[in-house]
Amino acid sequence: KIPANIEQLFTPSETRPNYIFQTFLYAAIMSRQQSLMVAPALLYIHRAASENYSPVIEMGEPRKPKIPVNNFAFFEDEFRERLQTLLEEIFSEEEPFTQTEDTKKCSYCDFKAICKR
Repeated sequence: KIPANIEQLFTPSETRPNYIFQTFLYAAIMSRQQSLMVAPALLYIHRAASENYSPVIEMGEPRKPKIPVNNFAFFEDEFRERLQTLLEEIFSEEEPFTQTEDTKKCSYCDFKAICKR
């Protein structure tokens, strides 16, 4: 799924593109470690043989032209701000921990023993 914007990467939803969030997280780490341009991409082996395949991540509203993410620097500030907000929420002592309502997620969670699921 192509995200419309950075905000969508942080919005809890069954259709949230988690793989793009993870790739952007890696891009954020890499961009701090080197001064080179970072272009996050996803390689899908089963699609790579196609002539029109591109590993470049794209963003944009449905049924509108998509923007290729050729340079993470254009998205980095907003991504880092939203990541900081998310981490503050996760570690906030005022925010109570709540279990997910989707128990299917518990089947592959490394921490299911902690919350007894």
